[in-house]
Amino acid sequence: TALGQITAGGIARSGASAAAAVLLMIPPIVAFVVNQSKMLQTMAHFTDSHVGFCYDAGHEACRGYGYEFLPLVGDRLICTHIHDNDMVDDLHLIPFLGNVKWPEIMQALREIDYKGDFNFELAACKWMPSELKQATVEYIYRVGQYLLSL
Repeated sequence: TALGQITAGGIARSGASAAAAVLLMIPPIVAFVVNQSKMLQTMAHFTDSHVGFCYDAGHEACRGYGYEFLPLVGDRLICTHIHDNDMVDDLHLIPFLGNVKWPEIMQALREIDYKGDFNFELAACKWMPSELKQATVEYIYRVGQYLLSL
């Protein structure tokens, strides 16, 4: 597979400064599709901090894998995609509007000492009337604050 062909020597920054370097983020769901142990073995070849995993809470829940992958990636987690769903369809809902187990996810993130950003991957404002978008964004912010309090 293409993933298996990635090697530490295969990444070139093309003269970009460290501040402008592109992060290579691999969603954990790929590890289950490809092979979890092979994914972790491949990642072991990369020591650069610009290469790591992206935890996608909604996608993981849709596939039934939940948050169990987080302890395996530990400090290799470099970003998140936070959204909820009905654990069947990838709905990109605001957290708590679906069935994702947020207290467990937040506990797992705490256990690996994740200090990065929470990127909300939502469809909430896509069809929202413009008059309601500001209030929706404020609500999403409050949901994020609540997640951090769990």
